Amino acid sequence: MPKLRIYTTESIILRSIPLGEADRLLTLFSPNLGKFKATARGARKITSKLGGHLDPLTCSSVTLMSGKTIDTITSADTLDAFLPLKNSLNLISEGLYLAELVDALNPLEAPNLSTYNLLLSGLKQFSNTSFPVLLRHYLEAQLLESSGFLPELNVCTECRLNLTPGN
Repeated sequence: MPKLRIYTTESIILRSIPLGEADRLLTLFSPNLGKFKATARGARKITSKLGGHLDPLTCSSVTLMSGKTIDTITSADTLDAFLPLKNSLNLISEGLYLAELVDALNPLEAPNLSTYNLLLSGLKQFSNTSFPVLLRHYLEAQLLESSGFLPELNVCTECRLNLTPGN
């Protein structure tokens, strides 16, 4: 099936890199498209209507236009800005770490709905928890499991015997 020329998707902005004088190169994570890159033309201008909707750790509904090599964001609407998360230096560092993990563990254009839901719920939960370090460790383990990198802790990987405490 050919790719649509103009399409809309919900996504979480993982990373933003300046591109030229006024553009941004974004890494987004979507439930149906997975991780993908897109440009936002003029997003760094003061008068840009896209700028605030495309900040890292923002869940937005973005409309994109297909390009030859990379797609271009034509419009965006914020669905959740996670403001309590962004108002605390400790919490935003936890959120950015979670976004980096999702970026590192997922290949481009490989949809992973469970990872998307985990990222979305994790960003929401950071705002409500009094133990962000415990939540971070839980989310790390869940991300490793959903991406297939969780270490084997119950069985010896060489002989396949069950491990007992102290051995």
